[in-house]
Amino acid sequence: LNRTTWALTVLFLGLTVVLSAGWLEPVG
Repeated sequence: LNRTTWALTVLFLGLTVVLSAGWLEPVG
């Protein structure tokens, strides 16, 4: 994987985790 692909993968996984956490524990 090149740096760009790795960065996109990390961002995608991070977004998935944030959305999952948001569904499980809504903020606000």
